[in-house]
Amino acid sequence: MLQAVCIKQVADTETRVKVGPDGKTLDPAGVTWILNPYDEFALEQALRIKEKLGAGEVVVVSLGGASVQTTLRNALAMGADRAVHLKVDATQPDPLVVAKALAAELQTLGPGSCGSASRRSTTIRPRSDPWWRSCLDFRALR
Repeated sequence: MLQAVCIKQVADTETRVKVGPDGKTLDPAGVTWILNPYDEFALEQALRIKEKLGAGEVVVVSLGGASVQTTLRNALAMGADRAVHLKVDATQPDPLVVAKALAAELQTLGPGSCGSASRRSTTIRPRSDPWWRSCLDFRALR
């Protein structure tokens, strides 16, 4: 069974974040980025399921700039079989653009199980987010 886990990087809790000059975004200078802890839990669960079944593949998918590669490497070090980096230049891409890009990639992976954390350290959104439902054309698992 193929399991896809959508991951994202967030600012480390030890990092002193500063608001950017526009007053709406974070200033990325000096920020240490880490794998979102809730996404790490989702990855660990996918790895447990794979181990319990004795077969399968765990694929991590993330969207972002060059710095995402470090987070993907950490996921591979945890035990993921493959990593997919969807490259984007925007610092804070529109959520609908992110949902469509992830949905398009997940559909190319084929049938399987898709998971993401139900809580983000930057936002709290249920997995049944309408963007996911509309882009993937199926109901999210709870």
